[in-house]
Amino acid sequence: LMGFDTPVFTPIFVMSRITGWTAHIIEQLSHNSLIRPLASYDGVAQREVPKG
Repeated sequence: LMGFDTPVFTPIFVMSRITGWTAHIIEQLSHNSLIRPLASYDGVAQREVPKG
């Protein structure tokens, strides 16, 4: 992919994400709390699946 060897895929992914991850960590430390999503599932209700 894009001329990169397979072993460097993970390091390239980490390099692209590290700034955002660091920002989240700093924000969590400054507020002394974990950031958790407030969203909940709002889709179709559970339905029975026929066996057979």
